[in-house]
Amino acid sequence: MQPDSHEAGRLLSEYARVLAIEEGNYEDAQSAFAQALVIARREQDATLEMRTLTHACYVDSWYLQWQEARSRTAQAIELADQASDLRAEAQVRSYAGLVRILSGDFEGAHYHTQAALSVAERLRDRTWLIFAL
Repeated sequence: MQPDSHEAGRLLSEYARVLAIEEGNYEDAQSAFAQALVIARREQDATLEMRTLTHACYVDSWYLQWQEARSRTAQAIELADQASDLRAEAQVRSYAGLVRILSGDFEGAHYHTQAALSVAERLRDRTWLIFAL
């Protein structure tokens, strides 16, 4: 596998999440996320870009990086129609609601949690239904 291949982008996205959460290495995770995003954008793969941004905002939240998490949720949500990945959309909309609750933006939180609930209902996924509720 080539280090800048499409497959490498998918692996880097997952690896970065694990690196940050399991290994506690936020800095190297950010580098892996950046590489995955470069590949996703070069390949014009909205699904990979959205999933990578979703993983990155989860990591940002884990490390209390609220501004970065908020920015990444907004970027990922913009890709939702192109990506057509309901699971990633349910995740990122749920994260967007959580980030806004924690930053005191209750109106924004309500909007995003309602959107997360709608997507989770279409997805019929109990995990994301519970999280959205």
